[in-house]
Amino acid sequence: MTATNPNDFKLFISKLSKEQLKNTWLFPIRQDRKNPECPSGTILKNNLSFRLEPYQAIKRLKSGQNVGIYALTGGLMFLDLDVEKGKMKASQEFLSKINPSFCVKTRNGGLQYYYLNDGLYDNQVIKENGVTIGELRTDWYYVVAVGSYVLPDENATQDGEGTYRIIHSLPIASFNGLSGYVLKRLEEKDTTTILTAKKTVQTEISINEHNKRLSDQKKTTRILSKEDIQNLRKRFKK
Repeated sequence: MTATNPNDFKLFISKLSKEQLKNTWLFPIRQDRKNPECPSGTILKNNLSFRLEPYQAIKRLKSGQNVGIYALTGGLMFLDLDVEKGKMKASQEFLSKINPSFCVKTRNGGLQYYYLNDGLYDNQVIKENGVTIGELRTDWYYVVAVGSYVLPDENATQDGEGTYRIIHSLPIASFNGLSGYVLKRLEEKDTTTILTAKKTVQTEISINEHNKRLSDQKKTTRILSKEDIQNLRKRFKK
């Protein structure tokens, strides 16, 4: 019997629509580990050679191997909260600000909230009173998927038994931010990109219009022949 839990993974997959599933990027994680199962130096971003279909992920989990999930716009994002020295680092007050969603207990007893990813937030460290308590993973950062198993370490809580298990089997919700907490958003970066793109396009249009005018001028400019010059001279003599 393996320590992994493919049934929890199946339940997670059932929460996703077909469209969301298309943008849920699964990939292989080494057995009992948290790092990707691929040759050293492999770039996994957009690498279809290492992307798993749900049935392939389930097969891995049934054989005791692990699976990872990348955060991706149109797919999922993750609020990952850590533990230290057997305790949750986030306070109860902080936890109360998190909008309910599908939630997984990690190998050490930490929490991973799964949310639908609208592409609004950047990857970022989450702090409380200046202390790092976790991360918001939104753009090609990954988590070890529910159903996987990694041996807990010395920071584990009493509930941390290695297996990534569902503790709240709720629908996967949209992320509403954290009340009273300023999060880094992607909107400013996107707006800058759009404005730069517009400026570039306008510049290109201006250059093209200028070149067109020069071309038109060249077309309308008549090159005088010797006969034309002689006729003009005769006209001026008169």
